[in-house]
Amino acid sequence: MNVKAISGFALVVAIVTIALAGPSKTEKVTYLVQGFRCAACVPKLEASLKTIPGVAAVSTNFGQKQITVQYDPRKTDVQAIAIAAAQARNAHDEPFSLSLILKIVPSSGQASAGKAEQALKKVSGVREARVNRKENTVTIQFAAQGKATLAELTAALRSVGYKVKSGNRATSSTEGEDGDSRAHEPDDDGHSCGGHHAGCG
Repeated sequence: MNVKAISGFALVVAIVTIALAGPSKTEKVTYLVQGFRCAACVPKLEASLKTIPGVAAVSTNFGQKQITVQYDPRKTDVQAIAIAAAQARNAHDEPFSLSLILKIVPSSGQASAGKAEQALKKVSGVREARVNRKENTVTIQFAAQGKATLAELTAALRSVGYKVKSGNRATSSTEGEDGDSRAHEPDDDGHSCGGHHAGCG
């Protein structure tokens, strides 16, 4: 086989490899945030999350104390993001804590909140799971160590008759994601934090 033939074969292999790999796919999930005491806390958590390899985008709903993260599951996943966020500090020098929120709907007659919670707790890395039947959501808290993935959580829920719905919001909101109203939201102490409250600089 001559050099031209070898080069041509290599090119074909490269093209086929790229085609099989396909476009990069990302997941989008929402977390409930403990540690959002005022608007000045938001950029601190967002900046920390954006440094995680694989995180493509971050958006915040301060009113609902939620943050949505778009990420590449080949580089990071839901528990890894929560663990990394716990290393960040808010504007009051307090740690953040993220709990994953998934929208769920029964897909079979065997579905029950108790079974769903037990199935999720069996996933390595899950510390606690709570189903809210009124909102059709489950909130998942992670341990400080582990590598629980969205795929594993979804499979656990599927095994007990639940389906995880697509979408990046656990509940509806009339506020936008651009944060225009953040400066007027009260913090946990009842103060309005527009950058003038102590510790929110």
